[in-house]
Amino acid sequence: MSDNWVVQMLTNILNTWNSKLAEIWTLVTMSPQEFKGGAVWGVIVNIHNALMAIGIALLVLFFVVGVMKTCGNFAEVKRPEVAVKLFIRFILAKAVVTYGMELMLSLLSIIQGIISTILRSAGMGEAGTVTLPEELIKTIEKCGFFESIPLWIVFLIGCLFVWILSMVLILSVYGVPFADAACRIGKSNNVILYGHHMTSETMFHEIVYYEDPDFFKDHRRIIFDTLESEGEYEVIAVFRFDTDHESFRFNRYIDMDMNEFAEFMKCVHERELYSTGLDAVYGNQLLTLSTCDYFYNNGRFVVVAKEVS
Repeated sequence: MSDNWVVQMLTNILNTWNSKLAEIWTLVTMSPQEFKGGAVWGVIVNIHNALMAIGIALLVLFFVVGVMKTCGNFAEVKRPEVAVKLFIRFILAKAVVTYGMELMLSLLSIIQGIISTILRSAGMGEAGTVTLPEELIKTIEKCGFFESIPLWIVFLIGCLFVWILSMVLILSVYGVPFADAACRIGKSNNVILYGHHMTSETMFHEIVYYEDPDFFKDHRRIIFDTLESEGEYEVIAVFRFDTDHESFRFNRYIDMDMNEFAEFMKCVHERELYSTGLDAVYGNQLLTLSTCDYFYNNGRFVVVAKEVS
């Protein structure tokens, strides 16, 4: 790499751009079965299989109800045209219930194939790598101090542009952290925020570092500002949550009375990974951060903090 700091910084910016673009390309071209190593798809398949039996039972029930509404008496069912119509209706409904997953995957495969074909036709068959041309590097290295001043300006503008554009692209694919729909900022005494746990170490990835007590000691405070006020919170508990085998639903404790607050804190401390030596009492404002956790098949990693006066 060149020793010129302008060249080095421009190269770093382009490397950031290339990595984010490759990440987005991987997500766009990835099948549902490959996303997150298939863990999410496995949960979907399990839910689908569980609902299949319910769907078939409801299909039979609605078919019987439909026959009773369509036909005034059993004799009408013996008419060939009525029997054929009822049979076709039943077969179509049965196909949708039984092969709904396969139909959805086929549709997604067709759409993905069309998008890939369009991208390849446009010369974007893969995530391209953007690099500085060698001629440009040599030209920058030849510039003196005063000649390089315009380059500094271009560099700063380029940094800002690439950073903003990268953030827009990433957020448009990943979404953004969001509050629970039941939360009322400024009124609920527990604000719950959700965010994706990205393997690229973006979004809420860093909160899983709180499983290490040493990380907690170095990062006790969390800043959470709203349009109305600025807030500083101190972490009081960290725990893992298995959604498949838990009776305690932390995300239901939002607008809590005194008893609910005490119950929430009791359940949190029973599950905490380690003791922080801190607690909260009714009247404290809580902030709860939640993200995906792969310790369990369908787990969550949760950090609870209280507002500091």
